[in-house]
Amino acid sequence: MDYNSIIRTVLRMIKEKTGHVVIEANGTGKQPEYPFCTYTVTSPYLPQHRGVEEQGVLTEDIELVFSFTWISNSHIEVISLAQETASYFKTADARQTLHDNGLAWVRNDGFGNRDTFITIDTER
Repeated sequence: MDYNSIIRTVLRMIKEKTGHVVIEANGTGKQPEYPFCTYTVTSPYLPQHRGVEEQGVLTEDIELVFSFTWISNSHIEVISLAQETASYFKTADARQTLHDNGLAWVRNDGFGNRDTFITIDTER
């Protein structure tokens, strides 16, 4: 499983669609200008079947769960960017790009407000 390739593909797609940077959540370093998006892979390994073993090599379909958080000074802007991101992965164009990279988008879940006083390390 090449997690770097999967993550780079998904983040590149979001940046190309929205024009805004996507960074790893809870990281350190210089904070990008608003708006920006953070991501976490909350479930990196959800096997969808027992797999197929051939000549000592196991091949299986797995799902990863990404969590994206848009950050801005404007509540309306983050709602719009979150909706744009969620909708984009349902389009034929996005699905084709994913397919070309050996990936598939399964579904969007858990769309909601995550406002807290301090939410990410770069905001502290």
